[in-house]
Amino acid sequence: MIEPKILLKCNINKNQLFIEDEISSTMKTNDEIAKRIDSLWFSKQEEATLQGKKLWNSVAYRLEHFIVVEGNLHFRFSTVEYKEIIALRSIEVLPLLGEDYYSKFVFVASLIHTSDDKYIFGKTGESYTNLDLDLIGGGVIKSEGIVKSGSGSDFFNVLYKEFKEEINLDSADIAFSSLRGILLSPWYGIGCIFYTRLSISSSKISENFQQCNDGEIQALIIVESEKVEAFLKTLGGYKPLINTLLINM
Repeated sequence: MIEPKILLKCNINKNQLFIEDEISSTMKTNDEIAKRIDSLWFSKQEEATLQGKKLWNSVAYRLEHFIVVEGNLHFRFSTVEYKEIIALRSIEVLPLLGEDYYSKFVFVASLIHTSDDKYIFGKTGESYTNLDLDLIGGGVIKSEGIVKSGSGSDFFNVLYKEFKEEINLDSADIAFSSLRGILLSPWYGIGCIFYTRLSISSSKISENFQQCNDGEIQALIIVESEKVEAFLKTLGGYKPLINTLLINM
């Protein structure tokens, strides 16, 4: 676990984002880490089996490089296995080895601003602590086949897919969305943080959510606009850093 940090502040729309051709991963490892990954993954699979669940080793995107050129943001991805993402979180010496050993798995998350000036968050667990409160979003998985080289619209569609699955929000109800920053999370992930303005109210969002969701979000948390900065400060992980990205929104 490491201290989260902001890597880039920006305001990028889908026409200003470009995905370069995928390359081989440059993530460093060694024999000891490789053995730990296999051992930790085996334990996770056994745990899932006992709970009657199936744990899949999917392939996610890893951020290798980003650069801003003439107002456009360019991403270069490789891949990283889900078992590596999960296991590396438990390897205590990783921060001492440096960022070249981090999984740098890519995830998207968004502040969602409704037409009645409220913000939407999700409750992801059964407890009532703020550690179970989160932005709506998810990992960028290669096997889902959404992201392709070229236009950044595919990358935005990953976020919109999460909106639909988690809170039953249709892309037709989005007034606009922009990428507001990139950050390094405490668990070695790369968060692409968006701001999304809706054309519908919080009550309509709640109504849609009650009709259909994938079960990952247990409940919606609706926060008044004037309270959102203070609310973010109460959350764990990288989320307090998002206040810096709210400036001039």
